[in-house]
Amino acid sequence: MRELFKGLLPVLHNVTSVHRVLEFVRLCISFNCTTIIITRPTGAAAQQGLPEAFKIALKEGANIIVLSELRDIQETMNIDKIYLLTSEEEGEDLEKAVSDTAGSLRNGRKVAVAAQGQDLPFLPRERQLGTCVKILNKKAPSTSLCTIFLWELSRKLAQDRVDPITQSR
Repeated sequence: MRELFKGLLPVLHNVTSVHRVLEFVRLCISFNCTTIIITRPTGAAAQQGLPEAFKIALKEGANIIVLSELRDIQETMNIDKIYLLTSEEEGEDLEKAVSDTAGSLRNGRKVAVAAQGQDLPFLPRERQLGTCVKILNKKAPSTSLCTIFLWELSRKLAQDRVDPITQSR
């Protein structure tokens, strides 16, 4: 399953908190994500959080890519789709997004899953870049939204996995 997660690109967007950067990187590594993207880091997140995050990633064999804007992901990473994780906003059903993501990963495509680094909604121009996925009906921290998405995706991939010897599930 680790191989399938190589095509998943978790994104932390618009972050200012050192703690949130480190928490996000540790979370993504715990789900075997090998490439983590951070867009628009500012303040302490950029000055202190990124160096610490790079150190954690190096120890774990993961990569961190820092880009200035969310739209840069489409231009540089050759992705199939971007999902924007939200709470309290309208969006695609979590189950559908997880199923579509699992299918894309199985077919060798790349999918970005973006969470806000601050507990704010995505801006309208950012929402145009991808598909919003409603994770919860109540406001929750972005790392919580990402945890739920990654957990559901890992369950879906494990459930759909076919044994290469017996060719059965």
